[in-house]
Amino acid sequence: EAELLIRTAEQAGKIMQVSYQRHFQPEFLYIRDAIASGEIGKLTSVTASLYQEWRQGTPGSWRQDPALSGGGFLMDSGSHIIDVLLWTTGLTPVDVKPQLHMHGAPVEIDTFTSIRFAEGAVAGLNLVGFAPCWHETFVFCGEDGGIFY
Repeated sequence: EAELLIRTAEQAGKIMQVSYQRHFQPEFLYIRDAIASGEIGKLTSVTASLYQEWRQGTPGSWRQDPALSGGGFLMDSGSHIIDVLLWTTGLTPVDVKPQLHMHGAPVEIDTFTSIRFAEGAVAGLNLVGFAPCWHETFVFCGEDGGIFY
């Protein structure tokens, strides 16, 4: 389906992109620029976590239908967190080890992932879709400092 969309856009002479809103938010632009400029030194680790009441709010919806959604919380809200992790750091994942918990749903709800990057840094990605509230946090540790957001 993605290839069909690309061909359709090309035939129509239109520009198509996958858009993530955090690319335009000042705090994430600052984080990306600080990392790129070396303000905190070479990255050593990153932690990204998202907690939402996703499991409680999506039963019976397209979000929990694998044929329509392609996956659960990881594919939905989690994709935004993965985007932040990769876009702000520019790191290249080489080893990814996930642990999934379905909580009785037809799609993944909670995902805990360890990531090793070609550049030497490591990351923990925690996506909890069966949480009592919304919370999001990012930590970027470098050899000379850190950013906690």
